[in-house]
Amino acid sequence: MNTQPTIYRILNFIKRRGDLPEEEFYAHWQNVHAALVAPWAVKHGFVGYTQVATPMPLRETYSTAAPPPFNGPMDYDGYVEWRVSSLEGFVQAFQDPYYQETVEPDERRFIEKKNVVLAGTMGVEMVVVQDGRIMEGTGKQMQKM
Repeated sequence: MNTQPTIYRILNFIKRRGDLPEEEFYAHWQNVHAALVAPWAVKHGFVGYTQVATPMPLRETYSTAAPPPFNGPMDYDGYVEWRVSSLEGFVQAFQDPYYQETVEPDERRFIEKKNVVLAGTMGVEMVVVQDGRIMEGTGKQMQKM
């Protein structure tokens, strides 16, 4: 029996504004933007918010080291992983005046939003290995979907 609660993972891939050097982009994203997003995410019951930086040297390393069938890195400067227990709550959070008046305007300071198709995807979390252990119910988790 699967005892894990349903957690949705939503990934949003982002590109930095073309006029920003990588160092400035990552410094703003991690030191300024994260501090704006965190209280909003907690207020709306998000289970997790993770920033994943993919600077050019890492993407270049991955492009030469990625084993087949992987084709190398996607052309994004990073991605955000949201972990939520309610899709409706996730969507409604973006209607919050704090997001619209504080978080979204800050995104325009460092993220290329105009000329780039912002990519994303969503899935249901199924923890298979955690803390070096195979989780109970592995192999049966997909049957409930």
